[in-house]
Amino acid sequence: MQPDLGGPHGQLLYRLRGLGIAGTVLHIGAHPDDEDIGLLAYLTHKWGVRAVYWSATRGEGGQNRINAYTGEALGVYRTWESLAARAVDGGECLFGPFYDFGYSKNAEETLAKWGHRALVREMVRAIRLVQPHILVACWTGTAGDEHVQHQAIGQATLEAFEAAGDAQQFPELTAQDLAPWQSLKLYQSTRGDWQPGQEDFTFGQLTSGLERDGVLRLNTGEFDPIAGMTYQESACLAFNQHQTQGMGLAPAPGDAFHYFSLFRSLVPVPPREVTIFDGLDPSLIGLADHPGNGSASLRQHLEAVSASVGEALRHYRIEDPMEASTSLLEGLSLLQAVHKSLASEDLTREARQAIDKYVARKIVDFEEMIALCLGLELECLSERSRIIPGQRCRISTHLWNHRAVCIDQSTFILHVPEGWDVRFAEPEVLNTNRDPAGPSATFDVVATEMADLTCSYWLRIPRAYYVYHWPDGEPCSHPFGPAPAEVECDVVLGQHQISLRKAVVHRESFPDGFRELPLAVILPISLHPVRSEVFRPVKEMIQQRTVRSQQELRSLLGFLQESLSDQQLELQVLVRNHSDQACAGYLWHPSARIAL
Repeated sequence: MQPDLGGPHGQLLYRLRGLGIAGTVLHIGAHPDDEDIGLLAYLTHKWGVRAVYWSATRGEGGQNRINAYTGEALGVYRTWESLAARAVDGGECLFGPFYDFGYSKNAEETLAKWGHRALVREMVRAIRLVQPHILVACWTGTAGDEHVQHQAIGQATLEAFEAAGDAQQFPELTAQDLAPWQSLKLYQSTRGDWQPGQEDFTFGQLTSGLERDGVLRLNTGEFDPIAGMTYQESACLAFNQHQTQGMGLAPAPGDAFHYFSLFRSLVPVPPREVTIFDGLDPSLIGLADHPGNGSASLRQHLEAVSASVGEALRHYRIEDPMEASTSLLEGLSLLQAVHKSLASEDLTREARQAIDKYVARKIVDFEEMIALCLGLELECLSERSRIIPGQRCRISTHLWNHRAVCIDQSTFILHVPEGWDVRFAEPEVLNTNRDPAGPSATFDVVATEMADLTCSYWLRIPRAYYVYHWPDGEPCSHPFGPAPAEVECDVVLGQHQISLRKAVVHRESFPDGFRELPLAVILPISLHPVRSEVFRPVKEMIQQRTVRSQQELRSLLGFLQESLSDQQLELQVLVRNHSDQACAGYLWHPSARIAL
């Protein structure tokens, strides 16, 4: 179970404070659990900035102490663990396309297996995608990193910092709408490698040898009144989500010091920095400085947006968050005006592209916060979690109006893959504009016969040795690809309009609770052996097999052929009823007798 820091009101307050912040930090590591424990929670919950952790691999070569998954399957599971960790500490996670192959002799061998230029390119991709003001490297690229994959990542990070802002570097990324982006500062962690339970590791302690110029000290042991614990305690709860790796840190109050060496800064900073943002402005207004290059007009517009966020914070009340919505709606209108006016601003093409992406993300944040404050909840449910190509499925969507606000108009749009058939099963219902039931719509959807099967995007094509096949552009780097079905709801509230989006899920109960499963397209039938056996030629014998069908078939007769050396095996399959698992079968060969 994931800890819920501060409850729903605490999460809402974290997000509300973050609306006036544009500062972004990208933390770079080799494996999903390499992050500096404390940093992400400190950045998101204390400063309200966007903090993203990029892992070169999905940790396929790591241990697994809770189940039998290994290799690529373990990589998928550790991706889920990373998402669970970020849900606690407020950060985001991204991944590279590199396979964690485990042991390597040295960093040079690792770079050869992954491809030195490919590794730098994928780091540059992450930098241009996230647009961070600050990079924090987990590793230094030296022997102190211990693990040679750590050393390889540390070396490549230094190169990526310089290359990301160079328009001549990696033009293929520019062609994917990833414009050059120059981060302003690069820090390196000083903690080195460690393992839970390592007795000689001085984690979180005040270290006199690091109390010097050029080294930033952060105390993540500061108390967070929203969560009711220190930032370090929150981080420990997040880190404990890496369960396959046997992580188990006991949260405890008190100081927790982290040291980061400033490797490069493009802005003036004092010799002994006090905060990680010394020398730059992490607020929304700071976009006028970087990448806005000091635009006075842009600064004036962003100051007005920032003022509306300040008003919303002053009016926010736990018992009635609606009081903050008026200021947020005004801020949204101002931000949308900024977005439209960027073309007329005196900016370079690269600066305009960068600010456009920042403002577009912030508009989505404003819309989601307005919905939360007004008590508007978009619900999108499918009657089933799995469908096969060509199958019909009913999807119902509902905009719950918990606070009975005045909704003047609403429109539902169901986004599905190209070729799928979508029709309204029931007319769109607005209800009365202050009805808590809110507007709703029901769709009948038919997946095309050639619908792509649901699969993690990096596994669609077999990997080439130590690197996964990476698609051009989206969704590469993200934890998973987009959901097959997503609902967009446009809501008119007086003179304002907000757009909400949510993936379609199937909600179901089970003995321990309930779960929400994303809609997935799967094979009509899959065959699985009841048990693994070794075949040898002795005599004819029956072997049971399992058939799973997603169609309601009363009977099915078919054959599965397999090759065994120079002989061919034939499995006759009969589905006895239309339940999810039902079959009978036997394995035979007309000439050679095969036994189990």
